[in-house]
Amino acid sequence: MKKLILFLSLILSVGFASAQSEIPSDSIRRAPSTNIKEFGGFLLDMGLMNVATPELPKFNLDMPNMTKDYNQLFR
Repeated sequence: MKKLILFLSLILSVGFASAQSEIPSDSIRRAPSTNIKEFGGFLLDMGLMNVATPELPKFNLDMPNMTKDYNQLFR
């Protein structure tokens, strides 16, 4: 008789534990961060769009002094 009561209480506890309703993770709405935007059901990470613009190299457009003797540099 004790085994029957223990068995029934075990079955009931397992039944109650498995009957817990869980919310699917897709249905939980939370506010996305400022870097994430939703577009047509897709989440886009806009953090990569904040790339700094590349710096252009500085060009020196001065004409060289043609009066210098460049042959002395290679002696």
